[in-house]
Amino acid sequence: MRTTLNIDDEVYIIAKHLAQTNNNSIGDTISELVRKGLDRELPKFEAEDFPIIPTRNTGKKITNELINKIREEEGF
Repeated sequence: MRTTLNIDDEVYIIAKHLAQTNNNSIGDTISELVRKGLDRELPKFEAEDFPIIPTRNTGKKITNELINKIREEEGF
């Protein structure tokens, strides 16, 4: 599929280097890197009776107010 993406300069430079090193296109190289990232299994931790899956820090805090708002919206 042909598309246009905005990627960081650093990512482009690394992808270009990897593509040249492996005698591959940049598109194929980026596709391979994305696939590897998506296939990677995240570590899972158990806390009492439910799993905890680590995520990236988005800077958003989960507060009681946010939980209550979502509960109201979802009808809980």
